[in-house]
Formats: sequence, C-alpha cells, structure tokens
Amino acid sequence: MSGFKAGPVFDISQTDGDAYEPPAAAPLAVEVIRDVLVSQYRDQYHEDSEQAGGFDFAQEAPDNAVRILLCGHAWRRITEADAPLPGQHAAEVASAAHVAALILGITPGPAVMPPLAGIITDGGKPPVHESAVRAIEAGRAIARDVRAAAEQRRELAVIG
Repeated sequence: MSGFKAGPVFDISQTDGDAYEPPAAAPLAVEVIRDVLVSQYRDQYHEDSEQAGGFDFAQEAPDNAVRILLCGHAWRRITEADAPLPGQHAAEVASAAHVAALILGITPGPAVMPPLAGIITDGGKPPVHESAVRAIEAGRAIARDVRAAAEQRRELAVIG
C-alpha cells in the first residue's frame, strides 16, 4: 500500500543568513504625488479637481493638496449606497484617504471611525468589518494607482 501525506517540508528556522527585509519603495516627492492625483482626477472623472472642489492647489502646501485630492478620489471610489448609516460614507472616505496617505508617506489627516463601530451583531462579523474593508481596499487601490502612474512618469522622463 502506498500514498501521500501532507506535512511540512521546510521551515524558515532551517535556514541561516541575514534576516530578509523586503526592499522599500523609493519615496515619492509630495509634488509628484499631487501632480499624479490631479492628472488622474482629470482622466478618470473628466473634471478639473480645482474647479470641482473650489481649490487652488498652486496656493496650497503640496501635502495639504495631496490630502484634499486623496479625499476626492476616495469619495468617488466608495459609493454612498454601500454606507447605509448617516455619516458612514464620509467616515469611510476619510479613512480611505488616511490609508492612502500613510502608504504614500504623506502625513495623513485625522483618522475617522465610521458610525457602525459600536454596533454588535449576532453574526460572525460586525457591520464595521465591511466598512473597514471598503476603506482599506480603496486606500490601497488609490496608493497603488498613484505609485504606478509615478513610476510610468519616471520611465517616460528617462526615455524622453
């Protein structure tokens, strides 16, 4: 009789050498992030971010402009229909912008707790779980798109 059995075949403790640390992404200049966000706003939403929000980003400090733009992007990525309680949509938007700012290395605005945070349910996951997942996924997606666009700009600058 023969067969197979699942079992561990490798453990990190069986290796030696220096501890592995994944390489950190090169930090992006805040001005680059601002310019990418403005370009993405125009391309994705077909609006001028300054006219839509009433801001003059040339007059704002670059990190303030980035925080404002991150909120604008998050507002459009998280739908109000997904956030049924009053104030929840705004809290999720602010939280997503907070996450994106942290990932991009920008000092974020204050973290906001969605109103659902205090609700306890009989089910396995409280409603705030879905709210947190939406905010984190939106923040990560915004940061990922900004990094990709900034890298493409770098490549074009080297070629061009």
